[in-house]
Amino acid sequence: MTNFDEMPPHVAQMVRIVNLIGARARGRELQVSLPRNLAHWPGMLVLYYTALQPLHDNGSLLAAIDAVIADGRRRGHAVSGALGNTDLPDAETATAIRDSLANLVPNAMARMIPVVSLLLRLLPRETDNAR
Repeated sequence: MTNFDEMPPHVAQMVRIVNLIGARARGRELQVSLPRNLAHWPGMLVLYYTALQPLHDNGSLLAAIDAVIADGRRRGHAVSGALGNTDLPDAETATAIRDSLANLVPNAMARMIPVVSLLLRLLPRETDNAR
C-alpha cells in the first residue's frame, strides 16, 4: 500500500477524494486501504470517482452499504450459537473493542463490499480479451 508521501500530489488528492465515496459521519475521518492500493493506477481512481460518485450522490450506494450491514448482522446472529463459551475480556477492553468495531464495520468493511463489487463490474473480464 502506497503512503501519501510517496504519491504524486495529484494522485494523493484523488485518493483522498475517492475515500469519501460511500462515507458518512465518522467514516469520513477513516482512510480505507482500497484507494491507497489503487494509487498505482491513477486512471482507476478516476474511473472509481466517475462511476461511483453519482451512486453516492443519489443514495443508492449508501443504501447498498446499509443492506450489507443489515445482512451481516442477520447472518452473524444466525451463526452466533456456534461460538460456545469463551472467557470474556475485562470491561475496559470490551468497551474499546466494541467502539473500534462499531466504527470499522460500517465505515470500512461494509462500505468496501459494494464498492469493490461495483469496481470489478467496470473491469473487462478475461474472456472479453479472448475475442
